Amino acid sequence: MVKYANLQTAVVVSPDYYNTIFSVSKIINTDGSISYLGRIINKKYFDGFELKQNVAGTYQLVKMETDRVMPDCSQQ
Repeated sequence: MVKYANLQTAVVVSPDYYNTIFSVSKIINTDGSISYLGRIINKKYFDGFELKQNVAGTYQLVKMETDRVMPDCSQQ
């Protein structure tokens, strides 16, 4: 089943790195160009990495705080 024809996503969970999750998506934009979006996160750690495109057009991993992408849903 394909929900979006312009989006392809892969998710890898690594048990060797404490179930760290790596996700990457390929997005085909309306003008035909391709963009990528990705994250490396782990629920046990406060920080992670986000794949971002810089002004030169190349991609790099940028450190981020995971609490802004993974809200705490635990009951208090």
